[in-house]
Amino acid sequence: MKRTLRWKNSSCGAETGEPAAYIMGEREFYGRPFQVNPHTLIPRPETEHLIEAVLERFAHKGPFRFADLGTGSGCIATTIAAELPEAYGVAVDLSEGALATAKQNIKDNGVASRVTCIRADFTTPLFKNNTFDLIATNPPYVSQSEYIKLDPEVQQFEPASALVPGTSGLEHGTLLIELASKWLNPSGFFIMEMGFWQGPDLLKEFDKNPTKWAETAIIKDLSGHDRFVCGYKV
Repeated sequence: MKRTLRWKNSSCGAETGEPAAYIMGEREFYGRPFQVNPHTLIPRPETEHLIEAVLERFAHKGPFRFADLGTGSGCIATTIAAELPEAYGVAVDLSEGALATAKQNIKDNGVASRVTCIRADFTTPLFKNNTFDLIATNPPYVSQSEYIKLDPEVQQFEPASALVPGTSGLEHGTLLIELASKWLNPSGFFIMEMGFWQGPDLLKEFDKNPTKWAETAIIKDLSGHDRFVCGYKV
């Protein structure tokens, strides 16, 4: 039986239902403050597990290049660069408002010299083959049927374009697995946040190209829910 996807925020405006993070203009992520606004999703604690997975694999490994696709507030790109001083990356988003917010957060956290913001559609052939050592992404993954069941403060205030990629919710995830197999260097690492029920379907996408991917896996969050899918390019 599927659990209801809630995406609850910790608190919201008593009268309007506006999330407190938007009212205050800020949300903490991995111990750092990030500006947020209705152009960006509010960073969730679960996404911090993505950072932990990256640190486990790239700490003390020397310089590397990464991409954060669908950067939103820039919390993933900023945190990777702040935690790993030899990381150099790009933060990609199609939303002009989100990218402006990401640029400010990247600057405020002192990593603007190592993270470049790019306004672009990450579902298109955007980069040359063999460009990155890491692709980390929290793309839209909520299905249309799930979206209508989300808490009102999410539906009314957070950008739907950052949540819903299409009818099934798998549209961006399946495409990114294919694109990442081209954009990553050999032995490059791909990690993507997903809906708790999407793991088996996304692992099948890796299996369609067994000569391109190895060590594919699902990573759970602290609640025991499937939260990320990952793999290494062969």
